[in-house]
Amino acid sequence: MLSSVIAALSLAGLLWGLWAAWKRHREFPARLASHHALVSRLGAAWARVVHCDVVGSRSSDDGITHYEVALELLGWLAEPFGAGNDREGPRGERPWSVRWVLDAGVVGHLVAGSYIGLTYDRIAPANTGTLFPQRLVTLPGAVLPLHRG
Repeated sequence: MLSSVIAALSLAGLLWGLWAAWKRHREFPARLASHHALVSRLGAAWARVVHCDVVGSRSSDDGITHYEVALELLGWLAEPFGAGNDREGPRGERPWSVRWVLDAGVVGHLVAGSYIGLTYDRIAPANTGTLFPQRLVTLPGAVLPLHRG
């Protein structure tokens, strides 16, 4: 009796696992197409830091600290990126309000007046969910890579 219950539960677990794998495999092409569509729409821009606040911190298991920062960024200059006329980008109409988790070593250099090189969605430049930080140019002129934590 007990062995038949264990066999039935094992079969049910196997069938559920196969169904979950099939569902994930079926949805993968749509997610990949969405990713490729976003990458093809990305443009490069500079944004000036208008305001910066540290609003939280996180420590990983290996002891590395990351800070969550709330930033107000003013789009400054779009650079050519890809084909076509890509110079239409953020021109400072309204600042972007973003929250990013960044390395602790970089956060100390984030002050008002510094510049961040970033990529943004040219189709929807106001969408802060598609702002990806690339480089920070500090006031003394140092260029630091930005990695989101």
